[in-house]
Amino acid sequence: MNISALTDHVFTPSSRFRIRQYIDPLKSNEIFIRDLQRKNSIQLVSDGYTSIRKSPVLLSKALSQEFLDISDTFYRTIKSRNSDAIWLSRQLMIGYPSFELLFKPPLIYDIDDSVFLNSYLSKKQVEYTAKRASLIFAGNEYLADILSKYNKSIHIVPTVVNTDRFMPSVGLNHGDEEIVIGWSGGASSYRFFKPLEDVFIRVLKKYKKVKIVFVSDRPPYELKKLVSFVDFVKWDDMNEVSTIQSFDIGIMPLEDSDWVRGKCAYKILLYASCGVPIVTSPYGENKKILDDHDIGLAPLDADDWFSALELLVTNKDLRSKYGRQGRKYVLKSKSLKIWTNKVSDLILTSI
Repeated sequence: MNISALTDHVFTPSSRFRIRQYIDPLKSNEIFIRDLQRKNSIQLVSDGYTSIRKSPVLLSKALSQEFLDISDTFYRTIKSRNSDAIWLSRQLMIGYPSFELLFKPPLIYDIDDSVFLNSYLSKKQVEYTAKRASLIFAGNEYLADILSKYNKSIHIVPTVVNTDRFMPSVGLNHGDEEIVIGWSGGASSYRFFKPLEDVFIRVLKKYKKVKIVFVSDRPPYELKKLVSFVDFVKWDDMNEVSTIQSFDIGIMPLEDSDWVRGKCAYKILLYASCGVPIVTSPYGENKKILDDHDIGLAPLDADDWFSALELLVTNKDLRSKYGRQGRKYVLKSKSLKIWTNKVSDLILTSI
């Protein structure tokens, strides 16, 4: 079977860790994927600091990118029709309906985030795409429930981990000389740290051997209290494994919202796959995983966060236990090797 994949940018996690990482493994099942990646978007213009609407230069560049994205997306959509099936990642155009009517069935719709919450047009875009799909891969139960209103051919396919790549590295363990509390993610998630700035500062001041590392596209300047305490590492695809391997504790603060319920817990799965114990807010998919698997702690409020971090900072054996169990959990349930055959079977029996 030959499939055309309509994916987002080369650096977009949803495309990289869902459709794109299946390309090579699925070849052994006689499923061949041609990746038609997005090349243009307003996302390439934003610097994360300046409002595009307030900058004539950025606004001009944004309009140019939007025009190029529209024309290129039309071309990619037409090109995808010369395949046995189309596999769409999230949204064809970001934020509004466009050329979905040109899809040639069968269509596999892959969704791993609550993009339908972004706007009325995004909601209509998701509804229309879901109705046209022959098969939907939803990243978790919450997304599957939402999309079940429009289509019954839905299967929960979690965002899984290439465990041959994301794996523990004994050589990077710090012992008790230095303890790294680490976070990796996009700058848009810095807002989740706002209520916890004082907590991390307390930990860092009480335990001098602790440092906090953020791996992202830019430093957390909006965290005015915490930013001076953070060791910032610029993310790229060459260091994404080694930086997580260097963590002694992996953190993922969240808020209780429908947007969070649509997330697929991939960050904590990467931590766990690298043998890193987890501290995360007990919401959405993260809560389900930590309720069922003893791989970390799920503090609810600021005091709980301080207690959880302090416990892991001072207890090396507990860190090791959670790390070992996290690795076992990912290998058993959320590894690319296991899910390649499952995804292959779903495609071949449903398309």
